[in-house]
Amino acid sequence: MKIYAISGLGADERAFQFLDVPFEVVHVRWIDPQPDESLNSYALRLSQQIDTSEPFALVGLSFGGMLATEMCKFINPAHTILVSSAETRKGLPWWFRMVGTLNATRLIPNGFMEVPRPVAAWFFGTKNTELLSYILDDVDVPFTKWAVRQIMKWDNQSPATNVLKIGGQADRVLPPKRDSKTIILKNAGHFMVVDKAEQISHLIKKKLTV
Repeated sequence: MKIYAISGLGADERAFQFLDVPFEVVHVRWIDPQPDESLNSYALRLSQQIDTSEPFALVGLSFGGMLATEMCKFINPAHTILVSSAETRKGLPWWFRMVGTLNATRLIPNGFMEVPRPVAAWFFGTKNTELLSYILDDVDVPFTKWAVRQIMKWDNQSPATNVLKIGGQADRVLPPKRDSKTIILKNAGHFMVVDKAEQISHLIKKKLTV
């Protein structure tokens, strides 16, 4: 089984570096979005990186999980695992949906990612401030602003394929919704793919070896 890993917004494959799974992991690379491109259209183009000739799984982190869900409309993974993410629009916090409805994303300033690192660490719920700083320092601001706009307007209602959702009890960004497809880890924030890598690795292995 090959895993295609889709990182979170503003992140790259470094976010997955502490996972330990007995599968080949291929990191899906970001591509430049077209002007005002929807997540659905972007996911279609992103899915061209997936080799569908053999069994595969999608593992999406945060924003990457939303894209993984959209990719399921075009390709057929054996499993989909969403980490610190949302499967449908109902999984977004109410204020995400409100901002999108009001089209307030146009007010996002260019320097919105330049927050003090202790504040960012609190918001993402992590003690690994060094890795978080490295990732935030490399953020592509135009891409991030496009992504935030599309997240706020995301209207997906379709479930992902054979999905497992892993959420953090203390996630301040995308608080998990309790349902039969979700496992909630205690004392875990939005950056739990790093802080709870051992537990998440175990859950991924268990899901993919059933």
